[in-house]
Amino acid sequence: MSSELRTNTIVPASGANLTLGESGDTIEFASGTTVSGLSAGKLLQVVSANKTDTASTTSESYVSTGIEVSITPSSTSSKILVIANPVIGGSSSGMSMVQLWRDSTVLIQADASGDRGRSSSGWLYVYFMYQALPIPIVYQDSPTSTSSLTYKVMHKTNSASYTTYVNRSEQWIDNSFYGVGASTITAMEIEG
Repeated sequence: MSSELRTNTIVPASGANLTLGESGDTIEFASGTTVSGLSAGKLLQVVSANKTDTASTTSESYVSTGIEVSITPSSTSSKILVIANPVIGGSSSGMSMVQLWRDSTVLIQADASGDRGRSSSGWLYVYFMYQALPIPIVYQDSPTSTSSLTYKVMHKTNSASYTTYVNRSEQWIDNSFYGVGASTITAMEIEG
């Protein structure tokens, strides 16, 4: 049985609390409904993307891995929590590094330290060309924007003599001793 109530304001008859439903009930909101006035920290939306194919670069500057997701915040006060899990491989004796960017802006990287490469998380110095490993990145952004934002994982190598790979190792032999991976990225809007 269903019924419909149409009103602009509901005010408690007494006290400061208003109860909707009973324990175990589910309160549903129509798609596209905006709920406001709740305390900060509420999860407003989640978007995610998977990269299941492979990519590679010999660039000594950061270029896209193809691991990216777009989100449009509903408020300029919202925070965006980004969780990325790129699977990275590389040439033997080469170094592979990753960074998290919003559009064309680096979001987090290590402080400058001489000629060392600056990563948003860990890095991979490859002793064995048979491995590809996850290098997770978790970051909370405060973009102060209601425009569409693209969060992406970038990668590079320390020398054009080496190659950095996404979702695969340098050795690429078609038998059961070798694997191929999948990378993910998720962006969550949190009410500010």
